[in-house]
Amino acid sequence: MKPTMPALQVLEVEDDSSLRLEVTHNLEEAVHLADHLVILRRGRIGYDAPWPGGSIEDLEKIYEQHLG
Repeated sequence: MKPTMPALQVLEVEDDSSLRLEVTHNLEEAVHLADHLVILRRGRIGYDAPWPGGSIEDLEKIYEQHLG
C-alpha cells in the first residue's frame, strides 16, 4: 500500500545543531531527504531506524515488511 497524502514540514534547519522534522506520505520525497525513518501505523511506531539511503522500492519493502 502506497500512502498518498501531501507532506507537512514542521521544523526547518537553522544551524548545524538543529533538527528538521518532516512528516510525509510521499515516499519519493522521503528517500531523498531522510537520514532517519520513523513509520507510524494507527498512531504507533511500526519502524524506527536510520535510513542509509536507497530507492523508493527499498522503502516500500521496509514499509511492507513492518506495516503491510
